[in-house]
Amino acid sequence: RDSRGPKGQWPQFNECGQVDAFYYQSISSEYFMQNGTLTAEDSPREIPISLNEAWRSGLPVFLMSLGPLVTGISSFLFIRDELASQRWGYLRSAGLADSAHWLSWLAAFAITGLINSLAGAVTVASLPGIHTFSSVNFGLVFATLWILNLALVSASFFLAALCGTINSTTLTVFVILAMMIASCAPLISTSSKSRPHDPGDSNNIYDGGTAGIGGIFWLYGSTEKSYNSYGAWFYDEETGESKFMEEDDLQQCQVPIVSDDQDFFPMDATERGMISKENFFQGCFILSGASSYFSRSATSLLFWFFMPESHFFMAWGNIVGYTSLPNNVFSVSQVGKSPEVLAKESMANFRGVSVDELYSPRNTNGTSLFEQGSTIVLDNRDIPYSYYHEDPRSNCPSGNLSDLCNDYSKHCRSPTSDYPSSDSPSVFDCFGFL
Repeated sequence: RDSRGPKGQWPQFNECGQVDAFYYQSISSEYFMQNGTLTAEDSPREIPISLNEAWRSGLPVFLMSLGPLVTGISSFLFIRDELASQRWGYLRSAGLADSAHWLSWLAAFAITGLINSLAGAVTVASLPGIHTFSSVNFGLVFATLWILNLALVSASFFLAALCGTINSTTLTVFVILAMMIASCAPLISTSSKSRPHDPGDSNNIYDGGTAGIGGIFWLYGSTEKSYNSYGAWFYDEETGESKFMEEDDLQQCQVPIVSDDQDFFPMDATERGMISKENFFQGCFILSGASSYFSRSATSLLFWFFMPESHFFMAWGNIVGYTSLPNNVFSVSQVGKSPEVLAKESMANFRGVSVDELYSPRNTNGTSLFEQGSTIVLDNRDIPYSYYHEDPRSNCPSGNLSDLCNDYSKHCRSPTSDYPSSDSPSVFDCFGFL
């Protein structure tokens, strides 16, 4: 689907990189008046928020990895057959060194992988209308495919050596299935944890009840919440009374991100008004993509380390994320940059401003839980709250501290313990892991 909205123009973004609430309201009202519904496929709810939304689940990257996977399985079968038939032992007794034998097979499959990768790179480069491929250096496409080929061939040699001379069809099938499952694991993890996209909900990243990651690449987020007030009761903290708001208007306020210490403790109005601004965040943040998520801790990195496809996913997550906005071309100069840096740089290039200007401390309103533009993953714990009660409580700071929302029916989330992240693997790092 084209990345442009129903008016044939790029959607207006707020300063944090989300679809502007007033822009969405204007086109949704127009669309609703003409069609009477917002559920059609071409409704404003389908406005993409980047040029690469089709890549967010990671499926295109998985499809790109299938060619190298076939090479890896083929190499395993060839080496497995030679070891099981004991021809290797005959060659060894004839005086052929093991190292020479391994190198001969490695050279053969390296050349096969080279041809495979070159064919894949030429194919994707010739596909018409694919924004990502037109915005990345051809050599990088080829390099990622070839290095994945070499990594899978090396892994196949290791698995064949582990199987040794055991002549078992069951063992062979089991190893092949394990290789196939490992190739699918990054896709399953990424797609199952990525957030659904709804441009009409400017707070959908963490206020919708389900935290997660941006997908294979990052998602720009904001603590700003927008909603239509169609006439409803709300609790006024200053007077302690419930009031009815009659006007039908678009309202904007802040639902901040709080520290982990206060994430699970609902407080009354007095306690909420005493929360220090050092313990919550207001402004622009970035929801983690695959590269930051897979490497968020030593345990996580160790788990994914032995799956070559996960490093392929991380590398392409950086490439797809950087090129997801106009005015960005992924070249050699971006290969060594972390996804945290690339995310800020991509938005800054799109805006035509410097990174420091875009993520200025002025947007924090004095809050300092973490810096503007930090890459995080938000916790998904169920936080208790009370609403329309004699003693309404929430874990969110009081609106008296700034323009924060006085809505007790919501709760504020906190970043998981391993975030904000700062130095997740770059494309060059992923090459090294492979």
